[in-house]
Amino acid sequence: MKKTKIIKGIFLLVCFVVWSVHGQTNPLQIEIDSLRTILKLSKHDTTRAKAHVDISSIVFYKNSDSSFMHAMIAETLATKNLKQDLLPIERKSFNITLAGALSNLGVHSKRSGKVQEGLEYYLRAAKLFEELDNNESLAIVLVNIAKIFEFQGNYNKSLEYSYRSLKIFEKTEDLKGLAYIYNHLGYAHKIQGEYDKALEFYLKSKPIFEKIDYKIGIALVINNMGELYDLKEEDIKAKEFYLKSIKLYEDIGAKERLADAFQKIGSLYNEEGDLNQALDYFERAYDIRKNLDFKFEKSILLGEIGSIYWKKGSNEKAKELLIEAYNIGLSLGNPSTIETSAKTLSYIYKQEKKWDIAYDYLNIHMKYRDSARNTETEKDIIKKQASYDLEKREQEIILLSTKNELQQVKLTNNRKILVLISALALLFFIFIVIAYRNNQKKKIINQLLVEQNNAKANIIKEIHHRVKNNMAVVNSLLRRQSKDIKDPMVIDILKEAQGRVVSMAILHEKMYKADNLESVDIKEHIEDLVADLIKAYVVHTDIKLELNIQSVQFNMDKLVPIGLIINELVTNSLKYAFKDRSSGVIYLELQKKLNNSIELIIGDDGIGIKENKESDHMGTALINSFVKQLKGSIELLKKEGTAYRLVFSSI
Repeated sequence: MKKTKIIKGIFLLVCFVVWSVHGQTNPLQIEIDSLRTILKLSKHDTTRAKAHVDISSIVFYKNSDSSFMHAMIAETLATKNLKQDLLPIERKSFNITLAGALSNLGVHSKRSGKVQEGLEYYLRAAKLFEELDNNESLAIVLVNIAKIFEFQGNYNKSLEYSYRSLKIFEKTEDLKGLAYIYNHLGYAHKIQGEYDKALEFYLKSKPIFEKIDYKIGIALVINNMGELYDLKEEDIKAKEFYLKSIKLYEDIGAKERLADAFQKIGSLYNEEGDLNQALDYFERAYDIRKNLDFKFEKSILLGEIGSIYWKKGSNEKAKELLIEAYNIGLSLGNPSTIETSAKTLSYIYKQEKKWDIAYDYLNIHMKYRDSARNTETEKDIIKKQASYDLEKREQEIILLSTKNELQQVKLTNNRKILVLISALALLFFIFIVIAYRNNQKKKIINQLLVEQNNAKANIIKEIHHRVKNNMAVVNSLLRRQSKDIKDPMVIDILKEAQGRVVSMAILHEKMYKADNLESVDIKEHIEDLVADLIKAYVVHTDIKLELNIQSVQFNMDKLVPIGLIINELVTNSLKYAFKDRSSGVIYLELQKKLNNSIELIIGDDGIGIKENKESDHMGTALINSFVKQLKGSIELLKKEGTAYRLVFSSI
């Protein structure tokens, strides 16, 4: 170990001399070369594991794959050695290295879209840092855990870890960490819509970053303030702060942050309708991010750019980008990207009249829109955030300075609390008794209601059954009356009346047999109705029946006029369409459309309405009356034979 340290020291001294002479060598590269030399020369796993962690941290932004590889090697070395019997000092050294490696792996997993895996690495790192009493590193890891929970929509957990981190930063007086956590809490209040509270935290964060001259922190807060003004719809201020942050990010070469600022100002221009400016900033952001392995941010940008191309009329380009964004969103499990991409894709395919694809994407959009974060959880978070008082620390100092007085207050309060608890226990007991009695009453009432509902249902069923029987009696009377009449025209009129009676009788039979007394499946009802009509009308033609009926539930208000319209039109076909023909086809289609309308097409391949002058006036008045009752419309289609299309609302 001592020999290794001497070698490392000599190497660093040589590197320093070379850098001093030439003045152009990158200091970070010197450190990386130094650490790689240690890896070559050292045979001790403790030294090698630490060197791997240090390299992983240094090359994180420069070479993500290399950073991940070194972190994995460090984690493997440390884990392997910790399974052995070690001296306490060696065990501590490996635990420190393992915690650092896990922290780096957490960053990489989150950045590559493996959010849950990143959370598991962070939680393991936090546990080790806590055991090692390394508060500085623990606080940073806690902030990262809070951000992951925030990303997953678990705002209670996010808040819990944020406050734990804040307490550590306040205790250690770490100004940089304190500024970061203030900024994070500002963001937490912002997403809850508490803009004034968010601004308060940002204004606490910014002066601290300025005091320690931490430029990237200053730029971050300014960018967040721009986003805050953007949400408050103060566009002029928002642009001002976005442009300030862009200038700072460009000066310090923070590419990822710069891409974020480009994206935000692009969104602002997009909301204003300035598509060219928005597209320019979005594409500048994408030019940076396309070379970085940050899938989540990349998917959002692709969705934004695709949406703009759609607005500009470039549907093919828009589809290409939006489908890529949608697929990345699926791989990451990010509902926001999936929902917004699917929504725009449904619009595009609707414009292209590709209804099936448009409908599928619309369903996906609605599904992910409805799976938004739980409202009650948000309210709980807001309450917890609001209850946090930044003056708590000062109050605790005052209370500590009056410790003796506080002890007396505590004793007095304890007595009061004991009395209060006793009173609450008594009230609770009384409440339980009352609640039990109320519950028993509710059970009796519910039982009576169930019995009443059952009786009501039986009565309604009996009514439907009797109506059906009465219809049957009327039908028999009409049939018997028609036997005594010789006039063919009167016989036809009676037959048509029989058909209408049968139509309503079938419906009441369905209602009697149905479990649901309020509605009937139209498919089964129409099939039975048309079959009975063909059976009732004796024609010397082989009738082929073609039915394509979607299962839709309707109540009596719609079923009666629908059945009577079908009765009239099918009866006309049977009477007039197939004169002097040995065969014919009657077809009926019923489909529910995307806009909740119902389309009913009834027709035949007979002689057609032009040649069929007899049927022009038959039942027209009745049909129009029933269509009006449905608040729909009916039209004669230009097809072979005779065909009508009826459209009405399903609601």
